[in-house]
Amino acid sequence: MKQMMKASGCSNSGNQYAWFRAEFPANAEIQIYADDFYELWNNGKFLAYGPARSGEPLLYFDRFQLSGSRNHVTVKVHGRKRVPQLFCNSPGVAAYWRAKRSNAYDSNAPYTIGDAGFTEFYNLDVEEADYVLAAFDDSDWLPVVEGRVLQASHLLPRPIPLFRETERKPLRITRKNGETLADFGEMVFGRLEIAGHKSANAEITIEYIEDLKSGWAHAEGRRAMYADRLTGHVTDFHWKSFNKRGFRYIAVCGNLESVPSIRLLEYAYPLQENGTFLCSDSALNNLWKISERTLRICMDDLFNDCPHRDQAQWMDAFVSSKVALSLFGITDLTRKCILQHAVCSFCNGKLLSPSIRGWSFMPDYAMILILFIRWYLLVTKDMQLLAELWGNCAAAVAHMRVYRQSDGLLANVEGAYLDNAFELCRLGKSAAMNALYYAALNAMGELATVLGKTYESTAYCKEAEMVKQAFHRVFDIPGGTGTLRDSSDRPERSFYNYNFSCEFGGKFQGKTARAVFQISPPVSGCVTLYSAAFGPYRIFCNGVKVLDDDRPAAWTRPLPAYEPHATELKLHDGLNTIIFEVDCNFLNWDLFFAAEGIEWGEGTLWEFDPADGSILSPPHQAVPRYWEPPTFSQATHGYAAYAGLIGNFALRAVLPNEYFRNYISIRVPLFSTETVDPAKLSSWILPPNTPWTMFYFLSALFENDLADEAFALLRRAWGVMLDRNAVNTWEEWNNNSSLCHAWGASPCWFFHREILGVKHEFLHRNEVVIRPALFNLEFARGRVMLGPKEWVEVELQRKTDYIQVVITPNTRRQIITDFTKLHRFESVIKQPAMELYNGTIR
Repeated sequence: MKQMMKASGCSNSGNQYAWFRAEFPANAEIQIYADDFYELWNNGKFLAYGPARSGEPLLYFDRFQLSGSRNHVTVKVHGRKRVPQLFCNSPGVAAYWRAKRSNAYDSNAPYTIGDAGFTEFYNLDVEEADYVLAAFDDSDWLPVVEGRVLQASHLLPRPIPLFRETERKPLRITRKNGETLADFGEMVFGRLEIAGHKSANAEITIEYIEDLKSGWAHAEGRRAMYADRLTGHVTDFHWKSFNKRGFRYIAVCGNLESVPSIRLLEYAYPLQENGTFLCSDSALNNLWKISERTLRICMDDLFNDCPHRDQAQWMDAFVSSKVALSLFGITDLTRKCILQHAVCSFCNGKLLSPSIRGWSFMPDYAMILILFIRWYLLVTKDMQLLAELWGNCAAAVAHMRVYRQSDGLLANVEGAYLDNAFELCRLGKSAAMNALYYAALNAMGELATVLGKTYESTAYCKEAEMVKQAFHRVFDIPGGTGTLRDSSDRPERSFYNYNFSCEFGGKFQGKTARAVFQISPPVSGCVTLYSAAFGPYRIFCNGVKVLDDDRPAAWTRPLPAYEPHATELKLHDGLNTIIFEVDCNFLNWDLFFAAEGIEWGEGTLWEFDPADGSILSPPHQAVPRYWEPPTFSQATHGYAAYAGLIGNFALRAVLPNEYFRNYISIRVPLFSTETVDPAKLSSWILPPNTPWTMFYFLSALFENDLADEAFALLRRAWGVMLDRNAVNTWEEWNNNSSLCHAWGASPCWFFHREILGVKHEFLHRNEVVIRPALFNLEFARGRVMLGPKEWVEVELQRKTDYIQVVITPNTRRQIITDFTKLHRFESVIKQPAMELYNGTIR
C-alpha cells in the first residue's frame, strides 16, 4: 500500500490548491505523484509539472534525483474534483512533511469546458512566491494528515519521457481601449505567465481566445472559451497560471497601466526526430505544415482531443497514433493510450470513453479500439500488451451481443457516434456500426491466432462470416452496384425545412423562431402534420396549441426528421393559421414539417424573446426548403470498405461531382453546394462531417484503387481550411467548431503512406514496404519515421519519360519496394546509415 498525504486545512470539495514542504539529504531520489496535478520545486528552482495523467489502476509516478547538498522540496498541488493529495517517497529517507492550503485561489471559480479544468480566480494580495525558497520558514505550517491509500501495484513508473519547459512569446501585441491583445500566431498550449502594472483594487480578466471571428466559442455567441481573473490591492503583479491553457490569442482586460511581459511556458512531448514532407504543390505543403503543427500541440501526456476545449483522450487517438509514428517515431504514448482506454476505462464489460475515467459508452469507439490494438501489434510486435488486454477485449466484444439479433447483426445500438452528421441514420440495424463490429470480430480472430487461441479464433471468424452474410442481405441496395443503405429502419419521408440560423443571417445563438403560414386544406377535416426539431418547439393551429415538445437537444437523439411527431390538425374551410415556435438550441436551429396535400407557400419568419414577446429579428417572407434523406452516405461506405465488406465499384458510386445541400449551416461542410433545386436534393450524397470519419473513407478509397479520387476529395475537404487561412486543422469542415483538432492531422499520414509509399504495418516482420505514387506532382520527398531514431527517406522526381526514385534508409530492417504505381521508373537505393542485421535490400 502507498499512503498519500493532504493538508489539514482542505475540505472535501474540489478545486483546491495546497502546498507541501519537506527537506531531503544530498543526492536523494524522490518518487512523486499527485491528485491531480503538481508543480515541483527544489531550493527555489522549478523542476517539473506533472504527473502524467492516468487513472486507477494505472497511476504513474515521476522520479527525480535531487542535486543539492540539502534539498528543500516544495510541491504545489491542485485537486480538481477531489482534495489535493500528494505521494512523495524517497527510498531510505523518512521525510517530515508540512502542508498548507493555498488561500490565493477562489474554490468557487467556475469550471471551464470539456476536460480543461477550472478557471483560476487568483488573489494577488496573498503572498506565496516565497514558499518555494530554501530559506522560507514553514514552522507555522501544520504536519500533513493521511490521505487516501493507493494499492502499490497501481503506482507505476512514468512510461513516457519527462517534459521540458520551453518558452513561447506572442508574435504581436496590440493595446486598445484598455485591453491588451496578444497573438501567438497559432494555437499554443501551456501555462501562461504575465507581469504588469494595474490600478489598486483593479480586477484583471484574462480571456483565452481560439479565434477572433470563428470557432466554437464564436458559434456560441462569445469571444473567449473561458477566462481567468486576478484581484487584489497590489499594483505591480506577476502571475503564472497553474493549469495548462490552449489558445491563439489572450486578451488581458481591466484597469491596466502596462503589461510588459507575456509569455507561455509549454510542456510538450519531447520529440527527438521529425518526419518531413515537401512536394511541388504548395497547397499540400501548407496542409502538411498545419497538420504537423496540430498533432504536435495535441501530443501531451496523452493524445489530447484538442488543447483548448477538451483536454481528454478519445478514440481519435487511433488516427493520432498513426500520425505520431510516421511523424515522430513515437509508440510509447500510443501504448499508454491503449492501456488507458482498455484498462482504466473498462467497466462492467464495456470499453468506455474517454480514456482514464471513461463515462460514455460509444460502441463504435469500443470496436475501433480492437482495430487499434491490432495495428499497434503490427507496428511494434508488443505481445505483452496483447496478452494483458486480451480478456478485456474479449469481454468488450461479448458485451455487444446484447444487441445481436438472430441473423448475427446488431440492432438498436445505443451511443454509436460514427460521425456527427445527423443525417446518418442509425435506427434499427446500422450498416456502419455492423461494419465495425464485423471488423472487430475479424481482428479478434487474428489476435487469438497470434496468442495461440485456436478455438477462440475459429469462433470469432465464424461469427464474422455470419455477420458478413447478413450484412449484405440487409444493407445491399438492389441493382448490383454494391451500394448500401445506412440502416434497416430509416424512414424515407421528405420534408420542408427551415434552418433559422441561416434565415436570420448566420447567427447560431438566439431565442425563439416563429414561422407563420396561412394554408388551405385539400378538403375540410383532419390532416396529419409530420414535424420535428432538434430542441423544444410548439405548434399552434388556429390559435390552439396542438403540440408541445419540450425535450432538450441531445447528441444521442437521431435526426429529428427520422422520428417525427404525427399531429392531427383539424382544419376548416378557407384559410387556416399554422404557427411553429422553435427554440434555439446548441445543435441545429432547424424545423422539419410535411403534410400531404398542403401547399405551404411562403412563411412569415421572425425571432422573438418569449420572456417579454419582444421582436429580435424583423419579420420576413421565406419559402421553406425541400429536404429528403441522403441517397447515400460516404460514412457508411467508408466503414464498410475499411472492414473489407465492399470495394471499388460501390465506393465509386458514392463519389459525386458536387455535394448538394439545402442549407450550408453550422455543421454542414463548407465544400458543399447550396441549392433549392428539388431534383438535385433528391439524389444528394452525404459526405463525412468530420476528418475522423473521412479518415476511414479516404483509407478505403486508397486501398481500393481509387487513389486519384481520394486525393481529389482530400484536397476539397481540407481545402476549406486552407482557403480560410487556417493555422491548425479543424474538427469539422466548418469553422464553427474546434479550430485545432488532432483528428484533422491525418494528411501527414496519407502523404507519407500514399505518396512516399511507406507502409508501417509490416514492421512486425522487420520489413519496410515502400509502394510510392507521384500522382500529378512533379516531385515529392520526405523522411518517414519508423521508430524513435529510425527512418527511411524517399525522393520522387518526374523526368521527361520516367520517374526517378531515391530511397535512403536509416534502419536495419529489410526494405521491400513495389513500384507498380509508377509505370516507368528508375530507382536508386542508397546504403543505409545503420549496418543491416541479416537483411537485404531488394
